[in-house]
Amino acid sequence: NNSTNSDSFLLINAENWYDTGNYEGRPPTQTTAVATNASNLDTSTQPGFWTQDGAANSAGYMGRIPEIFQQAFGSARFYTGWSTCYSGISRYSIGPSLWSLDPFQVFAEGDDNNQGTRQLETIPYMNYGYDFEFFDQSDKYLGGPRAVEWAQQGTIGPFPPASPLWNPLSRGVYGFFVPGTRTFAVIGSTDGLTTGIGYKIVQDDGYECGGPCAFGVDDRYNYYWLYDVDDILASEDVYDPQPYQYGIWEIPFGESGTYRILGGTIDEEHGVLYVALENQDYPRYADDAKNRPLPIVAFDLRDLSPAAHS
Repeated sequence: NNSTNSDSFLLINAENWYDTGNYEGRPPTQTTAVATNASNLDTSTQPGFWTQDGAANSAGYMGRIPEIFQQAFGSARFYTGWSTCYSGISRYSIGPSLWSLDPFQVFAEGDDNNQGTRQLETIPYMNYGYDFEFFDQSDKYLGGPRAVEWAQQGTIGPFPPASPLWNPLSRGVYGFFVPGTRTFAVIGSTDGLTTGIGYKIVQDDGYECGGPCAFGVDDRYNYYWLYDVDDILASEDVYDPQPYQYGIWEIPFGESGTYRILGGTIDEEHGVLYVALENQDYPRYADDAKNRPLPIVAFDLRDLSPAAHS
């Protein structure tokens, strides 16, 4: 899913591609590993996999909490979060999440423990978790009930437009604190804004989807969600925060969504955001997709003003 490094170690979040059935309706566990020597992975020991309290709700993008916010986040130095990025949305946060994380617990507990038996404390500050006991509590999802709506299998499209705030095909793949601002930004993609979403439907080009998809094959967009950090910290419940701005993000390499955002990282010292894009010459599910070169786009964030909503 993602990784971050601090001092000399590398922290890694990961998950099985589709494992909801293996956990009898519970979110997956064993999400986090550590490489103790990031500069030489061949000689590094790797404690884990460890379990985060948030499981797949939290074990995705990671990074440092800016020093100015650390006290407000319980003196935590790191954050983690995730969203409905892969199959089985019930194991995820139905909207981008934000949790504090203490990776140093790994070393405090020692590295000789049995795999998967230790918990890493993660504290939620924003999370739209799927409720396995009360299925009608969809008002807690970002976007409310529309966040999990799609046309049933066998329905002929097009369908009503999907929610532009969050829908079953929305993916927040990288979240970060924008330098010099009070904004927590999440970037990713969304689909179905004009032709709607259906489950295992036939798209407008005749392709039959294996799961939920937009009726229009070109109805896909790179997207962003911007949150005010003060709103997140002041929220009574973790599902209360709402983005103050969201929408289509036009980036280089063709029309929006042609090269879908796959991930990102930020150079905090120099204020540069690096975004990895899907390579259309190597479709994501192709047999040789693991060897595909990924386009990387860099964005200079140094000119942003320090205002709350920059």
